[in-house]
Parts: sequence; C-alpha cells; structure tokens
Amino acid sequence: MIPIISISNLVNTLVMAALAVRLIYKLRQNHHDGLMYLAGFYIALTGFWAFRAMPGILTDNPYTVMATNLVSYVFLYVATTSLLQVPFIFIDRRHWGVILGILNVMVGLIFVIGRFLNPVPHLPIVIVPYVFWQETYPLLLRALTGISTFTSTTIFMGVFFYLGHKERDNTIIYRRSMYLASGMLFLVLASFIFFLASTGGFVVSILASGSCIVGAYLMLRGISYESPKEPAVPPTP
Repeated sequence: MIPIISISNLVNTLVMAALAVRLIYKLRQNHHDGLMYLAGFYIALTGFWAFRAMPGILTDNPYTVMATNLVSYVFLYVATTSLLQVPFIFIDRRHWGVILGILNVMVGLIFVIGRFLNPVPHLPIVIVPYVFWQETYPLLLRALTGISTFTSTTIFMGVFFYLGHKERDNTIIYRRSMYLASGMLFLVLASFIFFLASTGGFVVSILASGSCIVGAYLMLRGISYESPKEPAVPPTP
C-alpha cells in the first residue's frame, strides 16, 4: 500500500525546510524581528509536516502514529504563535501580538492535555492502493486547533492586505504585502483541504501539497521582493 498522505507531507517538509534555510540566510544578512518570527514560523511548519510524514514511512504502529500526530500539533501551535507576532510588529502593536501569543499557547496546552486524556490509537484506513491513518480525537479539540489556525492566519492576511492597500502608491510595500497576504491565503486553502477534505485520494493530497508549496513560496517572495533596478541611463555626450 502507498502512504500517499505521508508522501505528500514529506514533499511539504522538504520544501518548507529549503525555504526556512533561505529565510535564515536572509535573516543573517539583515536582522529584523519580523523576519525572525517568520523564520520561526517556517521552521515550526517544517517540523509539523515532518512528523505528519512519518506514518507509513517510518512507522505503522497505531500508538506511535498517535504520538507523532500529537507532536506535529505541538509544532503547529508554535508556528501559529510565531505567526501572530509578525503583523503586530509591522503595525507597531507588539503587545497585542504578545497577548494573543500567550492565549494561543494556553489553547495549545489545553489541546495537548486533552489529547493525553484521550489516547486513542490512529488506525490505518485503506483505499486501494492507498493507506492513511485516521486521526481520532474529540471534536472540541479539533475546534480549538481550528480557532487557533483561523485566528492567526486571518489576522496575518488582514493586516498585510490593509498595509498593501494603505501603501498602494509605494510599489515595494504594496507588492510585499500582497505577496505575504496572498501566500497566507494559499496556506489556509491547503489547511482546509488537508484537514477537512482529504480522504487519502491522490488528487486531493496533491492539491493540498501544491497549495501549501505555492503559499510558502509566495510568502518568501514577499519577504525577498526588491524594487526592479532602473535601467542604466547613458551619460549625455
């Protein structure tokens, strides 16, 4: 059987790791707190996908799969906490990001404790020729993760769409903001497909992976965007 979901998650892991390395390199060249938290977001997202890639590739024990799934969510909450800091740094309201980050960490702790109190093994589900492992835990805990992810991504998109619109006469700020907000929109789409629509099929898994890769690349494109160089003007004779 082909662990198609895990394979697509492995692809996401490799892409995220490559983008994280590139962002860290850029951060070393030009240190900025916003870049630092974005680097933390990419690193945590790499860990999230890496642990979700393990079932069927490194392990197929239902209890081990349950453990790797739980650890992946720890990385996800780290990612959303880091992400919450970024927009407030750019609008000079860092204390709001800190407050929301603390609340997000508390939600994450509730989620982890809830999972420990409901240790249900993740059993394999076969849809020939594919196999994937079904997550099994209370709906309330799923809602907590959904609220965390929706809040962090919506705030991020909203702030950068606002900054882009506000500074639409400034090409650099406008395009950077639009790239960042649009990239996050693709990541939200990837999350929706992955968590709500994916049932182990090849096409749906590829759509989720593709959306994630496109979103991460667009965000990095926004971070790296520079003003096009003006063509050299020959000196007047």
